[in-house]
Amino acid sequence: MRKFLLLIGLLAVTALSTVASPAQAQGTPLATVTTADHLNVRVTPSTQSGVIAVIDRGMTFQVLGRSSDGLWWQILLPPSGQAGWISGQYVQVVNAVSVPVLGTGGPGPATVSTAVVTTGSLNARAIPDPYAGQILTTVSLGTVHVVVGKTSGEPLWVQINLPGGGTGWINAGYANVTNLSLVPVTYNNSGQPQPGGYVSGYVVNVYFLNVRTAPNPFVNNVITMIARNQTFQVVGKTSGEPLWIEIILPSGVRGWVNSDYTVVSNMAAVPVTYNNTGQQQTGVTGTVVNCYFLNVRSTPNPFIQNVLAVIARNQTFPVVGKNSTGTWYQINVNGVIGWVNGDFLYVSNPGALPVTF
Repeated sequence: MRKFLLLIGLLAVTALSTVASPAQAQGTPLATVTTADHLNVRVTPSTQSGVIAVIDRGMTFQVLGRSSDGLWWQILLPPSGQAGWISGQYVQVVNAVSVPVLGTGGPGPATVSTAVVTTGSLNARAIPDPYAGQILTTVSLGTVHVVVGKTSGEPLWVQINLPGGGTGWINAGYANVTNLSLVPVTYNNSGQPQPGGYVSGYVVNVYFLNVRTAPNPFVNNVITMIARNQTFQVVGKTSGEPLWIEIILPSGVRGWVNSDYTVVSNMAAVPVTYNNTGQQQTGVTGTVVNCYFLNVRSTPNPFIQNVLAVIARNQTFPVVGKNSTGTWYQINVNGVIGWVNGDFLYVSNPGALPVTF
């Protein structure tokens, strides 16, 4: 009798176990990317179909369906709620028993452009310029990035979403770019005035043009270089000859270039911001205090060797700008424009100064 009851108990446990498995299978089906660093999400289950997104290793998504051959999974992309297909060979799927087989139709249209890096290490820059563009990070051979912008002309650069957030520019000559026709122009490098109502210019007659802290070619005040056909915003000019123009590059760098090597869309609309006699138009002065001698630097940075001049206690000079925090001031020392630490300068009217860095 005891053996009979034990047998009944074992049968009951087995029955409960049989019931538990379908219950577990009815949990939310999920797919996790396991064997690819980056995986294309497509309109239909076909490698010929358009790419609508790129997902990364370790990311998990809800599964909505599967293809009839079992090789593709349809997933839900948050937060848009859009559905797309991924190849099953790169993912691990759990709770897939109840996933329905879905009709597919033919390959759909592409809705996203991607760039696959074809060189060992490629710089991603703040602007599409190998000389003035600040390096934000590097992207590696074989990595895939969503393309969100492109230049208007040659050399072709593309703006990509960076892995750590934000965007950067890479030279398209070192990447395989798909669906480029879908990408909007977000940077004008063709020499045509940019929209938006401001005056623009571009470089001509030389391959590279020095951008200087002041409209003076005879002092060592070069802050960067720009290249032939590169465009920029024009915000000022000198009062007379030789004519120089004050520009702002897309990186935020502000400086002066000789107008002989540029074409400006509407020079008449550009205000005079520098008098060729050496007085810039702010009316603000600064006097050296709290020290015997004060370094004048090409940038507001005391940690690099960029001293343009040395001025002395009680000397007074025109002040033409300030940095965004108001801790450094840009002054005019006999035609040389440079920066001094605000702790050692008494400024007559700081509030009237433009932010120039």
